[in-house]
Amino acid sequence: MQRNLIRKVFYSLCFSLLANTVWADEQLTSPPQQDLPLANEIDAAGFPAIDAFDGIVQRPLFHASRRPKADQEAEAGNNAEILETWRLTGVVFNDEGAPVALFAQRQGEEKLRLTQGMPLDSGWDVSVIAADHVVVSNVDEEVRFDLWEPRPAAPPEPPKDRRRIIREALDEKLEEKEQQPGSGSTGDEINEK
Repeated sequence: MQRNLIRKVFYSLCFSLLANTVWADEQLTSPPQQDLPLANEIDAAGFPAIDAFDGIVQRPLFHASRRPKADQEAEAGNNAEILETWRLTGVVFNDEGAPVALFAQRQGEEKLRLTQGMPLDSGWDVSVIAADHVVVSNVDEEVRFDLWEPRPAAPPEPPKDRRRIIREALDEKLEEKEQQPGSGSTGDEINEK
């Protein structure tokens, strides 16, 4: 019984130490909080005016960056622009075994080697790297870059009629025979001359 009590105390201490470490890490890496509302923004009931919360309301609740949408949308553009600007040229593995996506500008010389989480373009980050595709995302959208892009299909050749094919082949043979010296003439034609 005492052994179980010691085990429970040990686990609770470990858990609280781990939780404090994670909390301290979040506090160090999180952006500074906005200033509290000024005294003149507080109404008679002691609550801040609703306008004081605009900065909080604009930030998306369920997104890790908690950046306002308007700022990211202005930077990000749309998914058609990113597909027209960049193409996936390859996926390789670095020395540590992590996948690396190789991108090249379609209308330029710039080439990038990106791992998961790195930015491709303003507002677009690499979220998934697979063997045959890469997914980049911004706040609202995801775009998939396929390693093998389909090429535009050549117009199909109209089917030829069998009789016409045979006729063309026979005509070619006849022309070849006529062009050869001494062929196509009979002995009667020579006698008549």
